Amino acid sequence: MNARLFICGDIVNTMCRTSFISDDVQSIIKSQDYSICNFEAPIEGFGVKAEKAGPHVSQKAETLKLLKDAGFSLLLLANNHIFDYGEVALTATIDEI
Repeated sequence: MNARLFICGDIVNTMCRTSFISDDVQSIIKSQDYSICNFEAPIEGFGVKAEKAGPHVSQKAETLKLLKDAGFSLLLLANNHIFDYGEVALTATIDEI
């Protein structure tokens, strides 16, 4: 049996507290066996800015529920912004997931 996959790149939601994925795209996401995205940054409100070059990115905590409701079954966290606010923010993000 072949598994049906939907894989997309970086998700960074810094503004929306309601759905930001169209109904048509959600229908495609939900129709797959596994839907995967890269959750590019930790949820906001935790940790302190890490010392680093470049911008510090965090995203709305509501993003996790919105992605689940859209049909995503797996979030990848291995990326360049997940430690922007340190281990505290990463742990809070994992706990919420």
